[in-house]
Amino acid sequence: MGVQEPSLSNQALPETEERKQRYRPAETRDRVLAAARKLFAQHGYLNTSTQEIASEAEVAEGSIFYHFGSKKNLLAALGVAFAGEMVVAMRGTSEDLCDLEPGVTITRAFEFVESHGFSERLLGLSFDSPEVQPFMVASREVVVSFIAQCHAATMPEPMQKGMDIDLSASMAYAAVCDTLCLIQAAGSDAEKAHILEQTIGFVRQAMGYPHEWKAPKRANGRRR
Repeated sequence: MGVQEPSLSNQALPETEERKQRYRPAETRDRVLAAARKLFAQHGYLNTSTQEIASEAEVAEGSIFYHFGSKKNLLAALGVAFAGEMVVAMRGTSEDLCDLEPGVTITRAFEFVESHGFSERLLGLSFDSPEVQPFMVASREVVVSFIAQCHAATMPEPMQKGMDIDLSASMAYAAVCDTLCLIQAAGSDAEKAHILEQTIGFVRQAMGYPHEWKAPKRANGRRR
């Protein structure tokens, strides 16, 4: 027998359209994620119980474990969602990845974090806290995959010979994450701008971009 999602009450409730809508699995999952994100930002991950999340989401507490398995897995799911939003911001309005070299993507990533916050504002957890690791590991996988795609699209093919694109994307991500700590501690906009400029320069050089970078062209001659 399969595991059934728990209901809010043991009492039989009328099968109204509203109730059917509420307990569609994907929508219930989204409600839990939204509630967790709200409460973690308000009270912190460590100070928020699964019962409080369930109450905010208007679902049974067992639904959290049905959909996520544990509070840590819920945190990881939030990491994936956050990373997805960051990737959308990094891509911007670009229809093709060819224009998304590090100067573009890193700038947009920092703007996104400045606007939305990062682990401390979102979760009440410091960047290096052990408890934040499920969030960081899950978000890292999504963002690194996108960076690798951008790197493969923007770097001229001759420069890619002998290069491990996935590894270089991982190293670029690590550099940017470390710099986030410096940005958050910066005392002025000028200092933040300097840190951002230096980070872009470092990543571009480390990943092997030509000093005078231009977007590669498609086979038909148009820039991708």
